[in-house]
Amino acid sequence: MTKDIEILLEQASPLADQPFNIEIRGLPPQQLTTIQMRLDNYYNINAPMRLDPKVPWTSEASFLSDVKGKVSCKSTPALVGSYTGIAQMGLFFNAKPSKQKLIQLSSDMAEVPLFADFELKITVIVKGKIIATRCFKRYFQIPNIVSQNLTFKRAYGRFFYPENQTALPSIIVLSGSDGRIEKAQNIAQVLASHGFASLALAYFGFEGLAQHLERIPLEIIKDALSFLQAQSQLNSTRIGLYGRSKGAEFALLAATTFPDQISCLVLNSPTNISLEGIKGWKNSKTSSWTYDGQELPYTRFSWRYFLKEKWLGKSDLPINPASILPVERVEAPLLVIASTCDEIWPATQAAWKIKERASSKTLEIALYPNCGHMMTLAYQPNSRYKRIPWERILQDNTDSWQKTVNFFKRYL
Repeated sequence: MTKDIEILLEQASPLADQPFNIEIRGLPPQQLTTIQMRLDNYYNINAPMRLDPKVPWTSEASFLSDVKGKVSCKSTPALVGSYTGIAQMGLFFNAKPSKQKLIQLSSDMAEVPLFADFELKITVIVKGKIIATRCFKRYFQIPNIVSQNLTFKRAYGRFFYPENQTALPSIIVLSGSDGRIEKAQNIAQVLASHGFASLALAYFGFEGLAQHLERIPLEIIKDALSFLQAQSQLNSTRIGLYGRSKGAEFALLAATTFPDQISCLVLNSPTNISLEGIKGWKNSKTSSWTYDGQELPYTRFSWRYFLKEKWLGKSDLPINPASILPVERVEAPLLVIASTCDEIWPATQAAWKIKERASSKTLEIALYPNCGHMMTLAYQPNSRYKRIPWERILQDNTDSWQKTVNFFKRYL
């Protein structure tokens, strides 16, 4: 590293859902400078499930230093590279895997890594020569968070909580049709790092569990609630639910079944009906859910209706009236997050249907016009929507996640 070059990462927190600014000082004045970013051991919730997390993610952009020899991503425009213009998080959000290497996922949850943190490496290049490098660590799970593997009768879990604290509120986290634990875990770790206890549940996709999203028992949530209520470091009366996609369907159904045990609820990209199960890429011809050994009523899924909704903007999917979720049973505060251009199902329509039936005195709906079905953790690279300017995707993702965290802080 050249002696007078400083690489600074300006941040209020090293937590992965918080912004940071890269600033380089000590450069030659008005010098074209390239900044490269590399992420190692980085888990990306928006990437394909089988992408090898050992594959580095990279980005770069070139800037002109000012008369004082400084480049700052929040004020210096990128002239060329992974993005252009002024964007504090432009390098991070536009990072991409250096290669598409897929791995075989383990069927044993105990073998799934925690992905608690990752390394962020900044390299500064002038006239083709590396003049400075510096590494930083960013966290999904900050160091004072304890993690514990759990085995329930019908599910597996990973439990995260801040050590040496008492009377903690807790959140059950349910991911969607990908199953397994990785995505729910990633969200749960960040929530725990914000001061909650969180329980990520794997309810299908591992050895010893259902292999497909079909006939999943609601008793999984009952068991999780019982576990949280028995923990001495937790407040047994302050339990929230977070669900995304099919996990939102699961969460809402659970909240209508056990309404007295849920303090608040966040539904991300939900549906307001119980849908048919999924067996691989096919319809299961069964319900997604059971309770007390009985399949719950469901609406059959049809690709014809899905494509009609996607391409014509309308759908006449025949709804089984018995599959409409009885939202009026839920009196807890409720936040519904949906995209007006959801590419999987009509989440915005579902949000308004939920509001129509809701009896909760606190129901907030947050609608987003750009990000589609994949709204997850703030600032994480998301290249799923290539036709939408990346800045809009970043804004939707960040705002929806901040609303999620703030909602839990307000009502738990």
